[in-house]
Amino acid sequence: MDLELARAICVEGDKHNDLRTAPAAVEAELPAAMTRVDAITVTSTVGSHADYFKSSRERYAHYAALSKLHLPDNASVLDVGNAPGHFAYLLTQMGHRVTGVNLNAEWRRTYPDPSWLQMFRVTECDIEREELPFGDATFDAVFFTEVLEHIAITDPVTVLGRLRRVLKPGGVLIFSTPNVCNLSNIIALLIGVNIFWPREIFYGSLDRHNREWTPREVHAAFEAAGFRAIEFYGMNDHSNWRGGGAADRVYALLGGLSTEHALLLNTTVGVFTPAIDQ
Repeated sequence: MDLELARAICVEGDKHNDLRTAPAAVEAELPAAMTRVDAITVTSTVGSHADYFKSSRERYAHYAALSKLHLPDNASVLDVGNAPGHFAYLLTQMGHRVTGVNLNAEWRRTYPDPSWLQMFRVTECDIEREELPFGDATFDAVFFTEVLEHIAITDPVTVLGRLRRVLKPGGVLIFSTPNVCNLSNIIALLIGVNIFWPREIFYGSLDRHNREWTPREVHAAFEAAGFRAIEFYGMNDHSNWRGGGAADRVYALLGGLSTEHALLLNTTVGVFTPAIDQ
């Protein structure tokens, strides 16, 4: 795909995808947030998921910036999909108390240090089939990042309702998910690459993406679950570009395209709070 065609596609995408870059307050926090993220590699090992950590640095920095802006001091935090614990570790360094939830005990093997299991009070819960094992209004914040795309059998609105139940009044849910409306997916289809995971790792994998979401769908799902948005924007995260050669082609084009185009924001980010009338 040449630059002019890519620009035309991005301009057309802007007409139909109302997604903007991070607000000024978040942008102002990002340099210090990235310093905190990079300190993790200095103060602790990132274990066997080192490549994932490296490709997720930008996303982690946004979570850190949003935490600084929206979490109270010494917040009680529920981290859904906690393993391998990279960002939860950063939250503890920021003075917060983390409770981690994973789908099953298999994820316990992915933590860089066994002591992290105690640090994060790790427990297991199938959030699609079960209510969370916590009382109503338990947590100041819930992190639900890069999990929505893995939901497979239960309406995500139901899952989001379970998360809303455990939030304190005025609490926040910090969220991210891949934006399916991104240029790498368009390029992938043009070159014959499926935007779903390859067959050999899709079937039977617990870590697969079952369904990626448009920003409009995300917003509608949270509204249906009784949330309102405090922040809602897009950012660019290396791990959320499509593979199979599509990512390389996007990187070859990025220098000539405005990064504010909606199709170049491959990750949808949000901060939500329970609606007052819920």
